[in-house]
Amino acid sequence: MAALYNDHPELFWLETQYSYQYRRNQKIYSVTLEFNQTIADITANVAKFNQSVNEIITLASAYKSDVEKEKFVHDYLADGVTYNESAPIHQSAYSALVNGESVCAGYSRAFQHVMMQMGIPVYYCAGIANGGPHAWNIIKLGNDFYNIDSLWDDSIGEQYNTECYLYFNISDSKFNNEHRRTGLSLNLPACNGTDMSYESVFGEGVMGDMLSSYGLSEEDVLYSLKEYYTYCESTLTKAGIGQNSFTVVLADKRLYDEIYYDSNQKGYMYGYMKAVAKNLGLTNYSVALRFSFNELPDGHIILTQGTKLTSR
Repeated sequence: MAALYNDHPELFWLETQYSYQYRRNQKIYSVTLEFNQTIADITANVAKFNQSVNEIITLASAYKSDVEKEKFVHDYLADGVTYNESAPIHQSAYSALVNGESVCAGYSRAFQHVMMQMGIPVYYCAGIANGGPHAWNIIKLGNDFYNIDSLWDDSIGEQYNTECYLYFNISDSKFNNEHRRTGLSLNLPACNGTDMSYESVFGEGVMGDMLSSYGLSEEDVLYSLKEYYTYCESTLTKAGIGQNSFTVVLADKRLYDEIYYDSNQKGYMYGYMKAVAKNLGLTNYSVALRFSFNELPDGHIILTQGTKLTSR
């Protein structure tokens, strides 16, 4: 049943809840489906649904490449759908494409159905993000797979009145820092593609413009404490003894808080400073750190770290 719901968003009249009966031998002999309110006039509602889908496809057909069509559908949903946890039948593609109000499931199923109707393979992916249930998509472009979270892009774009593509065609190495697959979605293909990322096809975009003002790029984004430690070791080894500072961009405030807490616990000594001292041939030294940060509108953190390394 879960596979049916996840692979067939056009069955919008089905609720995701169902019940079943089984015998003592554990064999199921009866499944009872539940239907939402659209079933009352299913013929008319299917017509409305298909009309909305066909309108999007007609507009998207003006673009030649699959990734351009993908971007159009991504933008169409961002412009035409409002996030609303109280929206009726918000687990369905119908809620997004016809009613214009939905949650992550509706966004993802709507995106999946439209793209599939254009012959572009898309999966519905379920999991955990920010500590709660979430849904997004996996798209196949060429021979590679990519993650795309149209709702999160829409949410950031609405907040700051701009188009956002932070979660457009992202590889697992970056995407999985905030998203974690669960259930059947664990069986979906790994997303290792990079050629069709937003930056590769369309340029830096909103995030790139923000970072460029700091002399940074998306390649400078750090997603974990381990990446931060590795960067610090390399940078401070090159800088050597004395005072210096460097600027990096962190994926989110959570990582900044982790770094700040770790510095107060002197975790940086084993994290990277002992390695720096060994690289520089220091046996007796002292170190002092100073942090300042600026939170970008999309949640990324610009971290400037001052370090004073003294040989005794």
